[in-house]
Amino acid sequence: MRVQHRHIIYIQGYDPRGLAQYYRMFRTELRKFSRLYQLQATISRPKVAADDEIASWTIDTKAEDWQTRTAYDFLRFEDFIQQDLASPIWRTVFSAVWIYWRLVFAGTIARFGKCELAFRDLHHLPASDAAAGSRVRRRPSPLFSRRA
Repeated sequence: MRVQHRHIIYIQGYDPRGLAQYYRMFRTELRKFSRLYQLQATISRPKVAADDEIASWTIDTKAEDWQTRTAYDFLRFEDFIQQDLASPIWRTVFSAVWIYWRLVFAGTIARFGKCELAFRDLHHLPASDAAAGSRVRRRPSPLFSRRA
């Protein structure tokens, strides 16, 4: 069964360049993709919602024996990012240090470290043991065993 319709919801990362740059990059990569796989791909122009929070476009992709239509929604956060970048750097540094110290004094950093030790065996399990179905000795996660 081939996919004929897709809907992608993309949540913008912390990138101040925004919709115009992302759409140009997407369109360029779509052209490369269509040349590489020898198919036809068309993309519509972005339509921005009235509240300016979502931009949408569609992509039609066709090959010899299939075609797919994709609805693409780009959730925009440029306004938050620009507001954050406009604040002075000392405020950002102060906030980062404050959060880090709260994590240290609350014991969260230590619990993450213990949790990493508890699950380290899973990362170093040889593939042959995993394929043979050997059991890994499991210890309770210290992250959730803290008593109030």
